Amino acid sequence: MSVEKEKMVSREEIYDGQIVHLFKDQVELAGRKAVREVILHCGAAAIIPVTADGKVLFVKQYRYPVGEALLEIPAGKMDPGETPDACAARELEEETGYRGTLKKLGYVYTTPGFCNETIHLYLATDLVHTAQHLDEGEFLDVLPIPLDEVWDMIRKGHIYDAKTLSAFAIARDALKSFLHSPFDLDLQKRGVRGRNFLFPVSLVSVQPSGLVSASMMHLRFSASWVPSTFIPVII
Repeated sequence: MSVEKEKMVSREEIYDGQIVHLFKDQVELAGRKAVREVILHCGAAAIIPVTADGKVLFVKQYRYPVGEALLEIPAGKMDPGETPDACAARELEEETGYRGTLKKLGYVYTTPGFCNETIHLYLATDLVHTAQHLDEGEFLDVLPIPLDEVWDMIRKGHIYDAKTLSAFAIARDALKSFLHSPFDLDLQKRGVRGRNFLFPVSLVSVQPSGLVSASMMHLRFSASWVPSTFIPVII
């Protein structure tokens, strides 16, 4: 069975608000008529801001319709005539107090069963701190969360905002470069990143005659990068 396009026969305006515009449409599909309640929305942008040390800047704010505070990525609706790119840059700075380099990830329809809202998704890197300037009546907390903890929270169902989950699903490959090795993560927890470490390395030499000799040397590594595994080398 092919998917046919529904044709609008008539439209009745029900409500025109600051955020949503509600209509009651009469449509025709395959010779049959039906009613569709449709909400038109101006569109929005949402951003995953990642710091140089691999932390994601989340915002936590109370959402009245669901009656609880949600952990989300920064987002906001587009102003009249505003492009998605401009909206993303503006919302990032307004909500977190940072500017950054934006990379478009894609877009999602949030609830296509009754609304045309489109949220454009972005990844923000190379963050530079400026100043937060929230809208009147807007209250939120900015929470930096390490990326490995974010994935764990998603797996455990502790993040359930749809745009946030969609953005991380699309950005999964792009975010891999911000994950550290387990050894590096342990250094972060112990607060030793940035120090230098000496690691002993054994060099074993096997002569044609069968004589085996060994020597010891030390390699210096910065705690900003260390090998996660060590492989013995025979020369």
